[in-house]
Amino acid sequence: MKCTCCGGPLEAKNRFCPYCGNSVDAVPDASKQQEIHIHYHQEPPVERTRVEYVYVPAERKSAKNRLVAVLLCLFLGIFGVHRFYLGKIGTGLIYLLTYGLFGIGMFADLIILLLGKPCDKQGHRLSW
Repeated sequence: MKCTCCGGPLEAKNRFCPYCGNSVDAVPDASKQQEIHIHYHQEPPVERTRVEYVYVPAERKSAKNRLVAVLLCLFLGIFGVHRFYLGKIGTGLIYLLTYGLFGIGMFADLIILLLGKPCDKQGHRLSW
């Protein structure tokens, strides 16, 4: 297969001509068609790549208060009350039955609440 614009060889997977850059699907106007001679002193340009943009929604704030979660974790964290407050019922029950994962989970949660970026069950960031 050849490019309709420059006559360069094309592969079936090409969407753009690697020599002139025109779209393979584009049909040139016969009245404006010219004979084009391309001489490269180096390798021809590589095939153009497609850039896709991804929509990233803005960060949402939670209705839950970070200070309340810290205080609940500090005083009642061994029972998982801070987990229940954030809507994480499953891990709250685990904390309740294992005394805050034997104190280790409660301590780790306290560090995350103070220094990290804690989230509620929906993934929204807690606000001070």
